Amino acid sequence: MPAVPPMALLMANAAASTAKDSGRSPRWPVFGTGLALLILGIVFQRQAHRIPAGLCAGPACGLAPIWASAMFGGMAVGVLAIARRIQLGLFTALLTTLLLVAEVERFLPNIDSGISARSAAYTVKTVWPEFSVENSAAWQINRSFLYQLNYYAGKEIRDWKPGDPRPVWLFVPKGKQQEAANLGFPCVNSIALTAVIPCRDATSLGGLGGGNAGEGLAGGQPR
Repeated sequence: MPAVPPMALLMANAAASTAKDSGRSPRWPVFGTGLALLILGIVFQRQAHRIPAGLCAGPACGLAPIWASAMFGGMAVGVLAIARRIQLGLFTALLTTLLLVAEVERFLPNIDSGISARSAAYTVKTVWPEFSVENSAAWQINRSFLYQLNYYAGKEIRDWKPGDPRPVWLFVPKGKQQEAANLGFPCVNSIALTAVIPCRDATSLGGLGGGNAGEGLAGGQPR
């Protein structure tokens, strides 16, 4: 995803250079740029359902603005190239690139919590300021997310399984909240589609439930 803006910019720059230096009709490099943008938009439109949208709640929040910008911008560039409006075509390609940059910058934070453990590492410290790595563990988390947790925690977080000494805080993968609660670890409630969820031993909370990470972490205290 971060490679989309530089790819589009390189395509536009290559088209401009070719159109300027080539002795042949300059419309074909510009048309090729438009076609590449169109194909890029189609690819993103076909793959949109495979990318988590985080907090997105409508069609204007996910990948739709990105693939729509690429597709319509590519078609506009292609039409202008065929009509021999080369300068306007190059300007449209540049404008489409800038629009793609803005849309990618807007979209990336929305999927961060769904593809990274960074959100969980920050959330646990916000909801429970007394959090300590020494009293935490991970349960059924894949190696990639565990490495990320270790990185953001600054120390190694041990792997835990039922029967081991109970940690105070337990990190679990998405979809395992109920199983963790059944083991006595109520988890943070969040409206985001986070890949890793922090939970806490119910006995250390006096039998109370987990924290709330929705609407700005609910004051940062467990409920």
